[in-house]
Amino acid sequence: MREEALIKQWTYFYLFVTFYLISIILNFPFPHEYPLGEQIISIFGIPLATTQDVQYLGIATLVIFITSLFFLGHSLVRYHKRLIILAIILSGVIPAISIDVYQNTLASGIYAVSYNRDASSCNFNMIEEDTLQGECELPLKNNSGDQVSFSIGFYEDHVFERRTVSIMNEKGPYQVTLEGHEQKELSISTTIDVSQMESHIENGSASHVNIKLSSGEAFRDL
Repeated sequence: MREEALIKQWTYFYLFVTFYLISIILNFPFPHEYPLGEQIISIFGIPLATTQDVQYLGIATLVIFITSLFFLGHSLVRYHKRLIILAIILSGVIPAISIDVYQNTLASGIYAVSYNRDASSCNFNMIEEDTLQGECELPLKNNSGDQVSFSIGFYEDHVFERRTVSIMNEKGPYQVTLEGHEQKELSISTTIDVSQMESHIENGSASHVNIKLSSGEAFRDL
């Protein structure tokens, strides 16, 4: 007896694939730390959130993703729950695997550089009345076999009244060279004259440091 086909509605299945890929692309965190959808929307000057901080993109991506699962479920004859769960798991795994494969095979220049943001940190101390000392530890890895040179700057997640990691830009940008497949904990230490600054960090630390890699016209926010 011939086994019944797994897919009963190919139109629904094709719609699942289309909506599923769109949701993954919109949420794809490359070449920057934030999703690709944000990069696309910013080009057209469309606001990412309301004044109440309701995230348009996040809601739209979630709706598209749920729609894709709806079409998947209605396209199948059996194994509905298993394949829907598998699709949910893969949506979180595919971006990370894709980026890793790309950076280790085809990527060059700053696009081959990965940054362990979770392990980064900056420490600040006032060593004199008008002098701030800043020290940052930034884990970087060149996944390509070629030497990569670039500059590093710092940026804030949000605009605060008091500057934190972006104050390091007063002595930047900082030039970095990584040899092929080199992995290093980059240490940046500098002293900054804060006598003309109205508001700035005095003593404290920051983790999950935001950095900007630049090389020529190319840049990445990580």
